[in-house]
Amino acid sequence: MVVKNKQSRTELKNKKKRDKEFKKIFNIVLSKVRRLKLKLEQKRILVADLYECNNIDLVHYLSTETFTTTKEYYEAINAWLDLETKAFDYAYKIYYKAGYMGNITEMIRLHHNARDLKRDIEQ
Repeated sequence: MVVKNKQSRTELKNKKKRDKEFKKIFNIVLSKVRRLKLKLEQKRILVADLYECNNIDLVHYLSTETFTTTKEYYEAINAWLDLETKAFDYAYKIYYKAGYMGNITEMIRLHHNARDLKRDIEQ
């Protein structure tokens, strides 16, 4: 029992550390999006998309990209989505559209779950 508690405390510390790192990276991307020259409503949509995006890989990728226009921002997201579709053998291409990031991340999650399930069944 004591070992289990130590493990759970260590796991909790690691989770808090990952969450802290994610928040730091997320805030970098958020500040980049806020600097884009857009109307307030368009900015709200892009910021809401970032909050709906539960994909740490995409957020990390966007933190390393440099974009100053909305077009460059869309191209950066689409480049990552293209990489995702090629890496995980999607039968279709995914394109980013403002306001639909929640749907896109859900589709990615479902694709990964189906792929894992298929792999487990084959074993």
